[in-house]
Amino acid sequence: MSNSSYVDSHKAPGKGRQYDEYYATDAWGRYLWSREQEVLAQALEMFFGSRRDVRALDFACGTGRISSFLEQHVASCTGVDVSEAMLEQARHKLERTTLVNANLLEQSPFQKESFDLITAFRFFVNAEPPLRLAVARALAPLLAPGGHLIFNNHQNIDAPYMRLARAYAGWRGFEAFNVLSIAQCRELMSEVGLEIIHVFPVGTLRLPKLALPDALYRMVDRIASASEVTARLATSPILVARRKA
Repeated sequence: MSNSSYVDSHKAPGKGRQYDEYYATDAWGRYLWSREQEVLAQALEMFFGSRRDVRALDFACGTGRISSFLEQHVASCTGVDVSEAMLEQARHKLERTTLVNANLLEQSPFQKESFDLITAFRFFVNAEPPLRLAVARALAPLLAPGGHLIFNNHQNIDAPYMRLARAYAGWRGFEAFNVLSIAQCRELMSEVGLEIIHVFPVGTLRLPKLALPDALYRMVDRIASASEVTARLATSPILVARRKA
């Protein structure tokens, strides 16, 4: 990987603290996290039901935001990240999660393990395309039979807000930022033998420079859950994939 790879972007000392401060102080970030927890609980119920033996892997776990939720709901949780700075922050908040500092593209510490659930949040959009595919190829074989990969697309170009934001950035001459469509997510998963089976809307209603009550955001997200046609309009949808039949 080159020095500009997303793999290296979170290794700087203090990066983990900065990341947590964003979710603690940014109103939109706080809403997204509350909605993500709601969706994760719904997904666990939908795809695992009353199972109490779920083994979870939180890929690119960062400061342990997703792991902190998972460890309360699964039999075992493992978090893996290339950044020791992020993991150091995670250790302050996690109680039952095993944390591993490793790059799965170099040498996987999980070659003899499999997981019923793998999560990957705020990764695929940020990563450069070759890295996205390489990571998807590394994660797919780690899924146990009937297992699910749950990930988010936090800059979904299908969302009206993201289209507007990207057009505005281009008009102002700002550096373009990464986006992904739901179709591109499907293609990525298909490349590694997985298929997307469900899309949960997160952040459907977002207006530039205007903060609205969380209750309104949540109501619109729930309305958008009626079908994938509406769910795909969310700015940060959560997608569920499993191995193709």
